[in-house]
Amino acid sequence: MKKLTRILLLLAVSCSTPDYFKVQDLNTGWEFWKDQEPEATREVFLPHTPQLEPYVVNNQWQGICWYR
Repeated sequence: MKKLTRILLLLAVSCSTPDYFKVQDLNTGWEFWKDQEPEATREVFLPHTPQLEPYVVNNQWQGICWYR
């Protein structure tokens, strides 16, 4: 029983989270613009969609959009 306790304790200690992981926020600091107009850049946060459309769309925007 003591041997099993020691093995379980050793496994618990060895499976702990290491301290060398760094959490990096990828959500902030994004810029977005449409149709190659970088002067119209605006700040966005992820997740982001270029343009939300209703179910029935008559004049849907089509083109290239950029993220930086």
